[in-house]
Amino acid sequence: MKPIWILSGFLLLLLVACGTNPSTPEGTLPKVEGLTVVDSLCGGNTVFLSWNSVDSVVGYRIYYDETGGGIVWNEIESVTDTFTTHEAERSYYYTVLAFTGDDTSEDYADRVHTRPNGCGTYTLWDNHAGPDSVNALILGEESGITGRADDSTFMQNVYLYDADWTGSPVGLFSGDAGVWGNGVATPLVRSSSAYLAPETGYDDSLYVIQGDYVYGMTPDSHYVKMWISEVEADTTISDSTYYAKIYYQYQPIEGLRLFALIQ
Repeated sequence: MKPIWILSGFLLLLLVACGTNPSTPEGTLPKVEGLTVVDSLCGGNTVFLSWNSVDSVVGYRIYYDETGGGIVWNEIESVTDTFTTHEAERSYYYTVLAFTGDDTSEDYADRVHTRPNGCGTYTLWDNHAGPDSVNALILGEESGITGRADDSTFMQNVYLYDADWTGSPVGLFSGDAGVWGNGVATPLVRSSSAYLAPETGYDDSLYVIQGDYVYGMTPDSHYVKMWISEVEADTTISDSTYYAKIYYQYQPIEGLRLFALIQ
């Protein structure tokens, strides 16, 4: 058996090699202030970060973390400017340390993030369910509103419909498409990724099955991720009636396509 001190040293070497930092800095330099995600300069999978300068330091180390727990921050890069961009593959939390030689800030900058809003789960029934059921959803920034797509006053983003797809008994239509196209244009695309909305391939309708990730793009260029948690027959109504449960996230930063697995 290897001595414990050898194993501990090996683990420490791995942490350094992977560009990670412990949860509590031990430096004497001032904490970096003013860290922010500059929404207007973000887009696609590019995150733009900026912060206030710290006098008499050599540079800044930028870190990210998936959960925001900050037990171990992962280093992205070191820069001498007070801004940087990160080409991310999902939403993250970010922080910064100033450094000069081996000395760093006494604490991390207040963390910022690109996390989407978790907006809850909603159940929609198809067009066979009758007038007392809800079949349409307005994708609000903080929460959704359900209603009827055949109500001309209800401006849905998406609605559930049986369009005789071969892949599923039900699918989603953009609010402005199909039989009940009186709503809001929200083109849709299916993806295998739970973290990044596709850049292209959007259409006005698609069938859905349980486990699908469906992304939508609102008219004001905000991206929404819908997870289809359930597609089932509702035999209490009829053998041909189906419902779908939809959990969705809304990315509040315009044009940013980054998401999280859970909220």
